[in-house]
Amino acid sequence: MKSSHLLRIGQDSGVIMRSLALVPLFFTLVIGAAHAEEVPPFNINMDRVEMNHKGDFGDSKAYFIPTVYLRITARTETSAQTGGSSGAFAKAKILIDGLDKSLLQGLAKKVYDDLVAKIRASGFTVLTYDDMKTELAGLDRMKPNEKFGFPTSLLEGGSGVDYAIITPSDEQTFDWGVTGMTYRYRDIAKKKDVVVLVPDIRFSLTEVLSKDTGSFFTKSVELNVLPPMRLNWAIVYALPPDWGGGDIRIKEHGKRLAAEVAGSVKKVSEDKADYAGWARATGDYVFTIDPAAVSTGILRVGYAINDLTVKTIKKEHD
Repeated sequence: MKSSHLLRIGQDSGVIMRSLALVPLFFTLVIGAAHAEEVPPFNINMDRVEMNHKGDFGDSKAYFIPTVYLRITARTETSAQTGGSSGAFAKAKILIDGLDKSLLQGLAKKVYDDLVAKIRASGFTVLTYDDMKTELAGLDRMKPNEKFGFPTSLLEGGSGVDYAIITPSDEQTFDWGVTGMTYRYRDIAKKKDVVVLVPDIRFSLTEVLSKDTGSFFTKSVELNVLPPMRLNWAIVYALPPDWGGGDIRIKEHGKRLAAEVAGSVKKVSEDKADYAGWARATGDYVFTIDPAAVSTGILRVGYAINDLTVKTIKKEHD
């Protein structure tokens, strides 16, 4: 996996100066539509999977899936420093470009429809959002963040980091508030005698690696911006008719990438300063996604999580 941009700041040996070096490497990307039959499989590392109260996945032969949440990096930043109060500091601030609403909602719908179809093919009843529109009409929906065109969560990511929250449609962007993903569906679970399933899958775009490139005589640090797409984490929630609560938790898959190259990066501005014994640099970047790579990454991971969900359901009914 190649790096797409390098941010480096440090002290040259023998002279009193600081330098900022930015070395762009560009990728040639083939843009195209990702079709389900063309998506390569994604192998979930079961050592990274935790199941809690998995019996709740089999508490009924009928299921209700109100929505699926996909979260994807909308902006991020990383910083590194070396040499304490007399050294070098570098920060990379990255804005994600190309988060097309039609494309991403379409991908969320494919993941949603795939889960519905696979559970039905296993012999179970599935109620969808369309089946339950009337019952869901009064629930709050999340409002989009004007910066990104998608809702974001204030409690997620930390300073300078936002994840766009994507659902199959605007009407399915249910606000989970502080009560959790499934709480608002308790009455439906009990009255309809269904297990409510809500998948929540988070993807990270880009990776920034820091490296101390100084020596005994010099102080320097570099940030290397890499272009992968990674499964950051995922949770599939299960709310049974008796209001228990089980889930499948999938931890970050660091080496098993959703996409090795998910886009290309471009520096749009830089700010560098040299104080007495201290060098500082901040680079602002735009990471433009490759629609084909991101589409394939989302679908192969989403379909694999659906397979694991259906496998769990079937096992609990055996």
